[in-house]
Amino acid sequence: MTSDATSEFADGARLSSAVIAYTGWGRLSFPHNDREVLIEKYGPYSGNRVAEEIELILREALAAMDSSPAGTLKASAVARSGIRSRHPELSADALDALGWWLDFSLR
Repeated sequence: MTSDATSEFADGARLSSAVIAYTGWGRLSFPHNDREVLIEKYGPYSGNRVAEEIELILREALAAMDSSPAGTLKASAVARSGIRSRHPELSADALDALGWWLDFSLR
């Protein structure tokens, strides 16, 4: 591993894998913010750094939803579209995982 987690996760496949692990997509019945799984997978430094990057993506999406004048369903679609345009490196599964997390955050 490099000492710079940002460059380490610049590869979309690695960041996508981290997003899926962090949210629990495909292995849990509802989304989580699972830093521990990232720390186990990537070590304390890189795991925490990539968790912060994922949390920033989620905060940006939530802010977009909060500023959307449309209803909840439309706000979620706007947030998902924003993630897709700002983070084209993410896989379809990672985008689905983030969308799943966002949808649960609205409940």
